[in-house]
Amino acid sequence: MVPAHNEGIVIVKTVQALLALDYPADRYEIIVINDNSSDNSADLLKALQQLHPDRNLTVVNTDKTNGGKGKSNALNIGLQHARGSVISIYDADNTPEHDALRYLVAELLSYDHYGAVIGKFRTRNKNATVLTRFINVETLSFQWMAQAGRQ
Repeated sequence: MVPAHNEGIVIVKTVQALLALDYPADRYEIIVINDNSSDNSADLLKALQQLHPDRNLTVVNTDKTNGGKGKSNALNIGLQHARGSVISIYDADNTPEHDALRYLVAELLSYDHYGAVIGKFRTRNKNATVLTRFINVETLSFQWMAQAGRQ
């Protein structure tokens, strides 16, 4: 599931990365919750659906009556459309690596007592500017600390 609000700049690249995952195409679905966006996200997502009619790509467009209430609300809306037994959540500006889902699902299913797993994420545009380099360092540092605390 991908909750997205006004993510037209990044959503196509994210969905394309999800479509290209090294995982059997008939074994996963992609649900994008276009959460009350006022940009071109809906049009971009519709074009992706038309480009990939054979894929399990669902776009849920919310409006001001049921959407625009934050990420948790968008995910709850998306969950109503999910058919699988394992849920994976990616932010709209994520570009998962080709084998990410395979590794995450394998790890999750390896132990009966696991209820969730989390992967490491990196800053997509880390080399664009000095600021994005520092953001990447901050992101990696936070992940290392958080993972050490979980350990």
